[in-house]
Amino acid sequence: MTENGADNAGGAIERVTVAEAAALLGCHPNTVRYRVMAGMYRAEKIDTEHGPTWMIERESLTSGDSKEVSVGEPEPPLRGGSLPLPGLKHWRLRRRLNQKELARRAGLANDYISRIELGRRGCNPETAQLLADVLQVDLEDLRRRREDALEGKAPPKPSRTRIPYRNVHQAYLRLILKEAVGSAYAAMDEWEIEEHCEEGTWEDTLEAIRARKREIEFLREALEDGGALRDPDLPEDVRTFLDSVLGSLGSFPDLDIHLLAMARRREPTEEGHEALTKAMRELL
Repeated sequence: MTENGADNAGGAIERVTVAEAAALLGCHPNTVRYRVMAGMYRAEKIDTEHGPTWMIERESLTSGDSKEVSVGEPEPPLRGGSLPLPGLKHWRLRRRLNQKELARRAGLANDYISRIELGRRGCNPETAQLLADVLQVDLEDLRRRREDALEGKAPPKPSRTRIPYRNVHQAYLRLILKEAVGSAYAAMDEWEIEEHCEEGTWEDTLEAIRARKREIEFLREALEDGGALRDPDLPEDVRTFLDSVLGSLGSFPDLDIHLLAMARRREPTEEGHEALTKAMRELL
């Protein structure tokens, strides 16, 4: 299914569905959906007889950030069936992760990640898929070589303002959120939320995500719509902290997808696996 429109100059605009874009790019439809959500392609959501769907400008698939699509054929499996992942370093750097953090999220050893990136070993298909889930890319992207991954240069990290007494502000925010909405995941660092979900059941992961959504809605209404951040008497360090909290909430739904993927990877029951898969599809 394609749909044509017109640009400001009157020229025809060809639009394609997510499935068609995935076929053109040679990647999984979920990878295309993630890139659309990340703003890598020009797209708009329209209503069809089958429900809302994304329509993507075909021209944007070959311009701008879409150059991040991996190129070349997937590297063939090694002897014994293990998979080389020549694109792993590229996508790790794109996600602004060091080897230690990627290893922690995937539950692997640092040295294991290092040897894969250096091409000294491959990994079994299940572990390869786990790494793809953590990095939120299609497995085929990790199996394709990227020349810029060999340069060893990470994208510049966003500057993070040093906030005095950050831990104190977090403690107060926890108290406020628990009183207002009954939970305080928005006042937690990402690693804290991950540990909470790792120690709980799949139901705990779903509840954490739903609670975080309620917290986001409450904070946006209280801090932005309610004008709290415009209060001239608000101390500057508190204002900076609250701005950083709202900014970090921009990771929604990326963090939630990551938490669901990790929980699904650990979940042995069919009921839990299906519930987590459904929740991921709703976010995508």
